[in-house]
Amino acid sequence: MKRYLLIFLFFWNSHTLFAQKKLIDTTDYGKWPTLEGIPKISNNGKFIAYFVNGFSKNKRKLIIQSTYTDWKIEDYNATVWSDFSADSKRFIYKTYSDSLIIVNLNRKSIQCISCLLYTSDAADER
Repeated sequence: MKRYLLIFLFFWNSHTLFAQKKLIDTTDYGKWPTLEGIPKISNNGKFIAYFVNGFSKNKRKLIIQSTYTDWKIEDYNATVWSDFSADSKRFIYKTYSDSLIIVNLNRKSIQCISCLLYTSDAADER
């Protein structure tokens, strides 16, 4: 009985053994995620930050992650303007909604400063 059961299961599942994968052609290259710009490394080497394109409808994703642990932050609203602080304690970046995001890398906390104002001339401040 066991023998018949094994033979039946083999033939019943054999269609998955012979399944073919889709061939990759040149149109598929555009669907792959790609790095944008130059990845950044903190001065102490404990964190990296980089942008990835192509995850969903050509949106760019900022990824900040630790090089020692699996800690990671992802943000789809980040602009290219970003950098680590000189002491490697913070990562600062600007969002499309004109907010400034400060990530404290030691405490793994995030501070948001909303509605940044820009002036093109010192006379505008009066």
